[in-house]
Amino acid sequence: MDGDVELSPTTPAAKHAVVPLQATAAPQAGAIIASVQLEKVRDAYQRLAKNTDAEALHDFRVGLRQLRSTFSAYPEAFPRLSRKLRKRMRTLARDTSHARDSEVQLEWLRSCENKVKGEGRLGYQWLERQLELRTAKAYRRLRADVLDEFSYIEQKVRDVLARAEAQDADADNVKTLGQLCGAHLNELVGEFTFHLRHIETREDEDQVHAARICGKRIRYLLTPLKAELKGCESVIRRLQRLQDILGEFHDAQVFSDVLRRLTKKAAIEQSERLVELMLNAAPDTRTLAQERKQDNVTGLLLISRLVAKRKVKLFEQLGRMQSKGAHEQLLHDIAMLAAGLQGHPDQMDAV
Repeated sequence: MDGDVELSPTTPAAKHAVVPLQATAAPQAGAIIASVQLEKVRDAYQRLAKNTDAEALHDFRVGLRQLRSTFSAYPEAFPRLSRKLRKRMRTLARDTSHARDSEVQLEWLRSCENKVKGEGRLGYQWLERQLELRTAKAYRRLRADVLDEFSYIEQKVRDVLARAEAQDADADNVKTLGQLCGAHLNELVGEFTFHLRHIETREDEDQVHAARICGKRIRYLLTPLKAELKGCESVIRRLQRLQDILGEFHDAQVFSDVLRRLTKKAAIEQSERLVELMLNAAPDTRTLAQERKQDNVTGLLLISRLVAKRKVKLFEQLGRMQSKGAHEQLLHDIAMLAAGLQGHPDQMDAV
């Protein structure tokens, strides 16, 4: 679950928290939010570099996503944020995905160990080892190459935030954070509505993925304001519940692609062993039978079936939420929050 970013007396920006963020000029309010998010990323970076806990990579990725989301949502507040820096932040996030995906896949596989028995055990053990090797390799690359990039990005981001703070908050053309947030929410709720309504079958994986990303962006926008907006905390909680289902479905899809590649690899390895055995010896029936028992593909097929069942279960949960009107109510409530932020407080009573 993604961690929320909130202002507290211990954060560098806490001195600004006495003024409602939504009523603060966008450059200053955006800098406050981004500063808190940057500190979160830095804390996770230090834990990750020292290898102190298993959640460090997850927290680093979440914090980085939240920071990038803030920059994307309020471009007017950060005019000095260069395209090059945006690209480097995006690349850094992408380069951490392999390690995290392998971690998640390995954790899920181990949770299913008691469901893969008998002739599937060899395949299970082979797959577990493959995922362990992939995770270790991804972490080695992460610590050798990727994390060094954060030091550069952090300094550049701090420069951007300092310049945002220094902008003239009283200029006539400067909008409040609430105004910009409401406008951006309106755009996102339109996209979110489209993607959710076009998830009709389990094959609509692109729509699931798009809805997941859109829901995250909405939640990242609302979280810093949840203490100020009536009904906001409930919306965030429901978004998180929906996000969990969409996220698990996406994880299952990513794992499906990994299983396709690794099953092909296992089949090739098995075929090559049999061919070499036949080319280099005249195996008796017993030796050939023993070699044929070294079958990893069967276990991979059983695991693939478990992944398929997982996707079915998640899609059914999504369908139940939709049939109860949960999606429509959530979309309505987000739209009402957007209206309130844009200066229509009378509409907030419906949230």
